[in-house]
Amino acid sequence: MLDIYGLDEAAGTWRRKAAALAADVVARHATDVDINARFPSESMAALAQGDFHGLCIDARFGGQGQGPATFAAVVEELARHCGSTAMVYVMHIAATKVIETSVTLPTGPTGTFNGLGLRGNDSAPVQLEGVVVRQEDLLTEHGKGLECALQVATPWFNVGSTAMANGLCLAAVNATASHLQGTGFEHTGTGLRDLPNLRARLAEMSVATEQSRALLGHTLREMASPDAATPLWVLRTRMAGLQTAVQVTDLAMKTCGGAAFSRHLGIERLFRDARAGWVMAPTVDHLADFIGRALTGLPLL
Repeated sequence: MLDIYGLDEAAGTWRRKAAALAADVVARHATDVDINARFPSESMAALAQGDFHGLCIDARFGGQGQGPATFAAVVEELARHCGSTAMVYVMHIAATKVIETSVTLPTGPTGTFNGLGLRGNDSAPVQLEGVVVRQEDLLTEHGKGLECALQVATPWFNVGSTAMANGLCLAAVNATASHLQGTGFEHTGTGLRDLPNLRARLAEMSVATEQSRALLGHTLREMASPDAATPLWVLRTRMAGLQTAVQVTDLAMKTCGGAAFSRHLGIERLFRDARAGWVMAPTVDHLADFIGRALTGLPLL
């Protein structure tokens, strides 16, 4: 069966490596990362040791030379176990793709992050005081910053954050299905899976998830042979992925009821993580405006 993201054998190997690493290291620390809103140090160290940090860097710079499709598949596997780890990794790859074109200027965080979802992503304000930026330290030529953001950072970040959203959806579908299969009513001897309304919700979750994954797969093929319409596909895909994650995790909470709210299923964390993506720039409102502008012939910005 063809991979939904069109991975070849070499790329498929990276997906399998990511799945094994996520099921072992990432899953082991996910709850603690979320509860304590801490950086997923163990997971990121394991990714570095597994050569994932250079996954999408050109081989001439010592990287693995993989493209957006492999990136999406790896992020999806990480997000199935820890949305925070997946988002940190997405930011890492998007930043390295920008740095790959130039020289970076190191900066440091000056604040802390204590959010509703993706609590371990360690987002924080950055402040530079008394720093002289030399010409050779610029990431781009003067006046080319927006071009770099739109052509490099935005596509990679949008693909990664969409894959993260899809991974959350897959995790929600699996957790919900397991709960319906394993839980029942002692007084009747029936299970939750015997209730048609719960099965219908699970079906809706699964269909929405695979629709989002299929759209990302289409966009990845567009990116492999880009044309003028490719940026619009990237925007549509991210908007669809973020909306789907909110929809699917909301249905998971409703389907699993009190068990989901009690946290032991891990679904409420997926619910919170999905909503963090919704407000992460470009927000869903921004994406909708960008897409509407493109469809009516207006400039994007």
